[in-house]
Amino acid sequence: VEKDSPADKAGLERGDAIIEINRKSIKNISDYRSIVSGFQKGKSYLFRIKNSQRGRASSLIVIKVE
Repeated sequence: VEKDSPADKAGLERGDAIIEINRKSIKNISDYRSIVSGFQKGKSYLFRIKNSQRGRASSLIVIKVE
């Protein structure tokens, strides 16, 4: 996660696992790349994140693409 990037501003941290984007399951890097390749500037996307370090099963964050 790059400092001051949209992901950083939304609260995404290094080590977080993206398990869904806009309610589409992410099982591997290919799924991730397929979905983010269609992202459009100025639009916001819903991410379901899993991070065991924070002690939560998952959390939702919204990331706006700049």
